[in-house]
Amino acid sequence: MDIASTTLTATGATPLGAAVGGDGQSESSVSTTLPAGGTVGVFAACTGGGSIGLDLAGTAQTLDCDGRGHQIDDLVLPNDGVPVFRVAEPSDGSSAWGVAFARP
Repeated sequence: MDIASTTLTATGATPLGAAVGGDGQSESSVSTTLPAGGTVGVFAACTGGGSIGLDLAGTAQTLDCDGRGHQIDDLVLPNDGVPVFRVAEPSDGSSAWGVAFARP
């Protein structure tokens, strides 16, 4: 999602890989090619109003769907498998979400 990437860039952070995301009204999920066991900075955004609960590679995060980018604490990725980011608690209305990654 462009909002997450724009917020990342505005902070001066160094992008790490492409942003990923999906439908916030369902339990959509995406995986990335980020290195297992590494630490990444996470920037997230959601549009459509309300909020969603995200599972960011095993770390729970509630995100307001206010159309703005939000910087989330650095995230330590699991040591095994491919990191998966998913909607754990969908929004009630039509929404979209995205995350962008930066070097910590």
